[in-house]
Amino acid sequence: MANARLTKLRGILLVALLVAALSSCAKEEGKPQPKGVPLDVKLSVTSDREVALTDSLLTMSFAWETGPTFVPPKGELWVHVRFVDKSGGLLWETSHVPEPPMLKWRPSQLVQYNRTFYVPPIDAEKTAQVLVVLQDEKAPNVRFVLSAPKGGPDAPWLAPVARLKIRPRPSLLESPSRAKIVLISGFYPVEQQGKLQWRWTGKVAKAKLERLNKRGILFLSGQVNLEHLNTLPTITVSIGGEVRASFSPDRDTGNF
Repeated sequence: MANARLTKLRGILLVALLVAALSSCAKEEGKPQPKGVPLDVKLSVTSDREVALTDSLLTMSFAWETGPTFVPPKGELWVHVRFVDKSGGLLWETSHVPEPPMLKWRPSQLVQYNRTFYVPPIDAEKTAQVLVVLQDEKAPNVRFVLSAPKGGPDAPWLAPVARLKIRPRPSLLESPSRAKIVLISGFYPVEQQGKLQWRWTGKVAKAKLERLNKRGILFLSGQVNLEHLNTLPTITVSIGGEVRASFSPDRDTGNF
């Protein structure tokens, strides 16, 4: 009698486990998965150096070659360039629109241009893999798969295009060429997690640069907390009352 009850209990438990497993699968299938759209375009990327120092500039050349069956996309595509370490962890990322925009490209065409990136501070030498993702900002669930090179089966739209070594610059924070940043208003106190430090800002934040005795290049790197916003914000940078840049952060991460 006891064995019969145990057998019946095992049967009920097995059914419960099967129902739970099927329910879990249904949830996974219900998630919107990025859609990969084939694009008859080949991409090659070369860097002006094999070793990049942190807190410096890195120039990369992009060569896009369209095939005979290339059809321009309906929307404007952005090129997301991601620098990841050996484990796939994101080191930093940047985005740009090709020059000219892909909407103006034609079949069997070669499009070449250079982009200069800022290499942010990194505390140890790393080997970075450069990945490229083509995405329509108005359709974030659509990714475009390049003819070559191709990513993995789980993310064929991630195109590995280059590798380079990143080395820390000696005495990074004591560089005599670095201008001093003085915060004026709109900045909250410093927060810290491990070695990472940051400040949140209000809707408007003001700062000034001191010791800027020659022409320079200003780089901004930050993140917007998208969880507290209903729409994707626009970030505007003004210098001396003149608007110099206007852009939006990454739709998925909030980084810019």
